[in-house]
Amino acid sequence: MFMSKQMKILFPVFIALIFSGFSLDESPRFLNGLSPYNSAAIQFEEMAFVKRVEIARRKSMAANEAEKQNTIRAREADRKFQLSYEIKVKEKIRQVISNYQIRMDPEHIRQILKSILAESKIYNYDPMFLTALIIAESSFNSRARSNRGAIGLMQIIPRTGVALAKEKKMEWNGSPTLYNPQANIALGAYYLNKLHNRFGDLDLALEAYNHGPTKLAKYLKRGYQPRRYSKKVFKIYEMIDFEPT
Repeated sequence: MFMSKQMKILFPVFIALIFSGFSLDESPRFLNGLSPYNSAAIQFEEMAFVKRVEIARRKSMAANEAEKQNTIRAREADRKFQLSYEIKVKEKIRQVISNYQIRMDPEHIRQILKSILAESKIYNYDPMFLTALIIAESSFNSRARSNRGAIGLMQIIPRTGVALAKEKKMEWNGSPTLYNPQANIALGAYYLNKLHNRFGDLDLALEAYNHGPTKLAKYLKRGYQPRRYSKKVFKIYEMIDFEPT
């Protein structure tokens, strides 16, 4: 059966009324200046556009929520990996310390492990590298004192310690400060990083740590670069042989 001409004109109106929730108690709404056909067609297109916008909005919200959940999962996975890595690092350093037959109470060891990890993060050094440097300096004897007066785990001379503590805005209570593992490692790592930035090379930074930056600068000016100490540290570093899985 073919629609009459009048029905063809009114058909879009009926469609628009259906989608707009028209009921028998309501009057149809026509746009001023337009025929019922064009008015209905425009209203229908407007509703279709609104519907497309709503669908796009919902899809965008769903995509944002999925991205948010993926970010949360990635952060959680990274946190778990970091925690696992730190546990393995601490256990390895604990084993290294035990090789030196040094009597330490558990709290003392805990402070050393915590400090090595913390300072390694600050200056982007491998914790095992700082461990190797401590071995080269004091073999983990926090009471060590050299014939030049260097004190503690990383063998820092008091006058150097005073200057470093001032730069770091750390509390300084005289030479005994350097017997504190946390303070000593914090100052030692800061000093190494400072020398690294000054000389632009880790080997040179290690030699400056051992000889003193002024003395190393004089050596370099004469065309001589000492290597014995830096080789010693890197050899210890290789011997630790730690590969976290």
